Amino acid sequence: MFPKGRLFPLSSAHISFILNEEFVLYLILGSSPHPPSRNIATTTMSPSMYKYQPIDFATDAIRLVRLFKGYFTDPIRCELWETWLHQVEGVPYEALSYTWGGSWKSAEITLNERALRVTENLYSALQHLRFEDRDRILWVDAICIDQDNEKERGHQVGQMRSIYQNAEQVIIWLGSSSNEIDLLMDLANQTSSYDDPGFEEFGSYKRLLAHE
Repeated sequence: MFPKGRLFPLSSAHISFILNEEFVLYLILGSSPHPPSRNIATTTMSPSMYKYQPIDFATDAIRLVRLFKGYFTDPIRCELWETWLHQVEGVPYEALSYTWGGSWKSAEITLNERALRVTENLYSALQHLRFEDRDRILWVDAICIDQDNEKERGHQVGQMRSIYQNAEQVIIWLGSSSNEIDLLMDLANQTSSYDDPGFEEFGSYKRLLAHE
């Protein structure tokens, strides 16, 4: 279980959940979804599909993804590479946690100059997280793990705790605005801490935020 923390509301769109002096969670609420035509994949212009290279299961190998800078409506472009947990200190990265929002991968990003299908919820998260002036290095399960490789999924899940612990920060994507999340944000803005035991531990707090 993660250590207890306190919630500090920053605005209606961002909340910083301080777990300790070195570990900060940023909870991000996106704006309303854009029309599907902005991010739904088209088959006529798509490059060939990305194919994962095998990962070394005998090591603490992981993959990281570089989210290239761009404007909000630009196509999502990323670069994926393999590294090792014992070497990530020199490569600060952020871990993204989010709800998949269903299994239908209706959107498409460019990964290493190839096409990769992702859920619309993840596409929206990447849109909101992308900087206009600089690249961003992330760990995202749906991109950094070959979801079609059961053995690899097991290997990476076994390292999940270390992946999050080594991250510079963990970002929780709440999804696009909804009545339920708006109510939560209103509540968060009214107080800077919670006495209810349900909010005292991150595990309970994360379950509360789960939004399918």
